[in-house]
Amino acid sequence: MDSENHSDARSRDPGWKYATKGSTPGTVICNFCQKITYGGIYRAKQHLAGGYRNSKGCNKCPAHVREEIKEYFRVFNRNKRIAEVLPDFDEAELEEYVYDEDEEVGSGSHQGSSRKFQAHSSKKQKDSTIEDDPQVSAGLLDCVMRLVPNEDDQSKLMAEKRMYKDAEGILGYKLAIRDRNIKSPGKI
Repeated sequence: MDSENHSDARSRDPGWKYATKGSTPGTVICNFCQKITYGGIYRAKQHLAGGYRNSKGCNKCPAHVREEIKEYFRVFNRNKRIAEVLPDFDEAELEEYVYDEDEEVGSGSHQGSSRKFQAHSSKKQKDSTIEDDPQVSAGLLDCVMRLVPNEDDQSKLMAEKRMYKDAEGILGYKLAIRDRNIKSPGKI
């Protein structure tokens, strides 16, 4: 790991606000009680948060710091679980996707111009809609996770995605269909 990435990780990790690097590798010193923890910043954050059997909690840690570290662990673990479910892909694969705005797609009363992603591959050329592409779906989930912090709102939004696509329920009213053609979420 180069020093630029290492210092960038330190600036994002809240544990470094309340602990300092020890003199030997893997040691971190608590700023409140001066306890030396072995096992890196992760173990030091467990010390600050308290409640972990492999690290004794800090008695001098203020409540707001304890809550900040616990919240960091909650978000970190939630994002880790979600990342394990999402397919793994790299930027080179994403560059294969190009917008094709000239393509006309229409069916029934929902006629009009619609954007489609077109996958270009050296082996074969394949058209795929956004809904069929797991990488685009993963990108949508990533955007929802970053832009909508509340987990309940995230769940509601993902449930309403299908209703929006199929124009069901209140989203099936003529006004909603007309408005969705004018104010597509992709344009907002």
